[in-house]
Amino acid sequence: MKFPMLSANVIQTDGTTLFKPYIIKEVDGVKFGIIGLSTPETAYKTNPTNVTGLKFADPSAEAKKWVNEIRGQVDVVVVVGHLGQDKSSVDTSLKVVKEVPGIDIFIDGHSHTVLENGLMADNNTLIASAGEYTKYVGVVDLWLDNHKVVKKEATLIDEKEAADIKPDPKVADLVASIQKEQEPILKEKVGESPVKLEGSREKARTGETNLGDLLADAMRDVSQSDVAITNGGGIRASIEAGTITKGDVVTVLPFVNQIVQLKVKGSDINAALENGVSDYPQSKGGFSQVSGVTFKIDTSKPKGSRVHSVKIGDKALDPDATYSLATNDFMAVGGDEYTMFTKYPQAGMYGALDEALINYIQQGKPIPEGPAGRITEGPAPAETTASEPAPTPAKPESQPQTPSKPAPAKPQPEVKPAPAPSAKVYIVKKGDTLYSISLKYDTTWQTLRDLNHIKNANRIYPGQQIKLPA
Repeated sequence: MKFPMLSANVIQTDGTTLFKPYIIKEVDGVKFGIIGLSTPETAYKTNPTNVTGLKFADPSAEAKKWVNEIRGQVDVVVVVGHLGQDKSSVDTSLKVVKEVPGIDIFIDGHSHTVLENGLMADNNTLIASAGEYTKYVGVVDLWLDNHKVVKKEATLIDEKEAADIKPDPKVADLVASIQKEQEPILKEKVGESPVKLEGSREKARTGETNLGDLLADAMRDVSQSDVAITNGGGIRASIEAGTITKGDVVTVLPFVNQIVQLKVKGSDINAALENGVSDYPQSKGGFSQVSGVTFKIDTSKPKGSRVHSVKIGDKALDPDATYSLATNDFMAVGGDEYTMFTKYPQAGMYGALDEALINYIQQGKPIPEGPAGRITEGPAPAETTASEPAPTPAKPESQPQTPSKPAPAKPQPEVKPAPAPSAKVYIVKKGDTLYSISLKYDTTWQTLRDLNHIKNANRIYPGQQIKLPA
């Protein structure tokens, strides 16, 4: 990045901050101290390998330290925090402003909260938040008298009010050139949907949706797995009824995550489902959208003991059996607190999520009109007492250790090979992406793109030779 990054609470192993904690800027004779804060949830809401060796310290404690340091040097203290106000979050903007006096303005993010006129906290800190996806521009007005803030207001400008604002010509030209290059691909028709496919933040993170079902079905189908679990937070938009384009799918799934198959014990599938519903019915990015499995949630039970009546296909989950699980590479390495998956090696890779969903729709597979009822609420069965033991159902002797759903025979998936640093060239196979190739050779897709002078990282083809770094 060619611009400064601020964060006061991202700490390296030697105890120093990874970024500058604050910056002081003078505007028209007024000195502003600007402090950055990052959510500790970053530790599991990004791929954990991205933050190896970093610690996310308590935002309140770090904010207090730096506010005290700069308060006497500046006229206005501004905190820019990616913390948010979700009830499921521990460290929020509300918590920081309550515990840290001396903040004039807190510019908030992370929870996508829309604060039309800001929120004035008890200690006279104004919190401003402008929602999501440039639906609004946030404006904060300050009045100062003799270098002291005497009044402050927050407002939002919507699309209609901003219609006359002229874009920066250089940025506008860059955006237009990228859109023109991508337009032929993004406008390609994938299929038709008779209904809206629900992927909004407020729905995909709090319950089962038809788009979540469709995506999980596509993951399970391409990998021929018993179960598929993906995180609702990875679904970033809905698809309206009517024609579905590749652009629609890419908007839903912008992260280029890959489908990974793991061979997982039933007890860890249960643990994964418990993690997914731990904050239910509150919003959680790790909420499980599933296929091949049904279960119930008892909200009266404590976290970790809410999931019951789990079935794989039409059979009760066996905690000691091994099942094939399709998930995404972010969750496979512990993202969104799915740490129970990290002990399992990859049993196969099946391309990107967006590719799987596009292919599934193109094959004419059914579009769910609404949630399929895979995740429902209900009280857990009453526990039997010692004097009234529950009957133990007999298991057929021929019951397989690894349940699997009936499926047409398909070629065996390619198992991910160990890194091969001595290789100089990789020959692209069907289903490969630059990202999946980079994982095989312990590098990054950006390195492969630059080394091979590839203009469009999404356009590689079977038989193409990809040079590998030394």
